[in-house]
Amino acid sequence: MINLSLGGGGTCSTTYQNAINGAVGRGTTVVVAAGNSNVNVSNAVPANCPNVIAVAATTSAGSRASFSNYGTGIDIAAPGQSILSTLNTGTTTPGSASYASYNGTSMAAPHVAGVVALMQAAAASPLTPAAVESTLKSTARPLPGSCSGGCGAGIANADGAVTAVQGGGPDPDPGTQTYTNGTDVSIPDNNSTGVSSTIAVSGRTGNAPSNAQVAVNIVHTYIGDLIVDLIAPDGSVYVLHNRTGGSADNINQTYTVNLSSEALNGSWRLRARDRSKRDTGYINSWSITF
Repeated sequence: MINLSLGGGGTCSTTYQNAINGAVGRGTTVVVAAGNSNVNVSNAVPANCPNVIAVAATTSAGSRASFSNYGTGIDIAAPGQSILSTLNTGTTTPGSASYASYNGTSMAAPHVAGVVALMQAAAASPLTPAAVESTLKSTARPLPGSCSGGCGAGIANADGAVTAVQGGGPDPDPGTQTYTNGTDVSIPDNNSTGVSSTIAVSGRTGNAPSNAQVAVNIVHTYIGDLIVDLIAPDGSVYVLHNRTGGSADNINQTYTVNLSSEALNGSWRLRARDRSKRDTGYINSWSITF
């Protein structure tokens, strides 16, 4: 498990995403602080990278902390205001120990990372990152306070999550998996056909769920030019983005899509079309979780 209590503004770089995908591919859960700018988490890196668990901060009353980033990209929340933390005056060698109170999503993320560690210790066999995330969300408690903008599934519930992986609660691995394509694909300027990036799914049974998560990271200097579609194996088209956003840069968004009529197995495609002149970009990465 990796905890990243760090961040900044911008989009998820290829370097960041490749590192995250490599860690997740080796079975490592990546927990990330959402950021402290009171803005949509889609503008905070690495919390806006696919395949991470983005954590918002709450107050002691269970409301979103005023500084915490928010949005549909938040996975879960945890206490992050007036958190007592250990200190040490030493620089190169141990010094005097003390305590201090801090605020920030950097304090919230370790709460979730700690729950993940407890889950792995309690589980009969190592949990996949997808199983960890689904269990954290399914066992989370609703925020007793308010959360304008979105705080994910709720407040992390250590007891509920550990009980679940011990077999006393929701199935810790309901079969949810995340599939990712991180290969860059250039998007031609003013082109009606567009380009596609493909993810092949096999070895699954049944249909996709009604709440499939499609995370899209497209680098482009004018997203109002773009039409972005998810194309199912049978050719059905699901529009994710249709020329909105004006002159804003980049799409870094997770979409919830009802795919219950679609079989899981087959080739899923993300198609991007640029329908105006001058500005260009590329598909950086995308993933589908179901």
